[in-house]
Amino acid sequence: MRSAIQTFEKNNKVKPKKIIVYRDGVSGSQQGTIMVTEVKTLTDICKEDDIKLAYLIANKRVSARYFVNNGGRLSGALPGMYIDKKIVTSTGNVQDFFLVSQISRQGAASPTHYHILWMDEGAFTKQDLIKLTYKLCYLYFHINAGIKVPAPIQYAERLGTMLGDKVNS
Repeated sequence: MRSAIQTFEKNNKVKPKKIIVYRDGVSGSQQGTIMVTEVKTLTDICKEDDIKLAYLIANKRVSARYFVNNGGRLSGALPGMYIDKKIVTSTGNVQDFFLVSQISRQGAASPTHYHILWMDEGAFTKQDLIKLTYKLCYLYFHINAGIKVPAPIQYAERLGTMLGDKVNS
């Protein structure tokens, strides 16, 4: 992270004011470990440089499906629908929300469950992060529609697969 901040500063002649980290592949039982290791390290680095930080975990494996009541008829949730009240488990600093970002061609769209493990006070609002997350789901260059997770997660997954294939061959 320090190297990335230094490179950003070198190229832009200014340090970043805010950093948002999206993380995938973390189960509920690992969140405590992530808080103690990754989030703690990143918050310490960002505090040194007076940078505001948000850290989100995306969970794609969600069995819940959401529907919209259209005058007595149920239809699948449309892209952009989010759930951030009543059925979420926000406790303490950790907040969460469900977001449907893609169109379902058949059946009901499966939402992605996001956990906001860290959000510096005053730098972001939950609504800001929901809107940004949704918009990032439309910036993946291989598909001209919304995808299930924000583009940075999909790019990281693609890069990891590519490097794994190169190392193993």
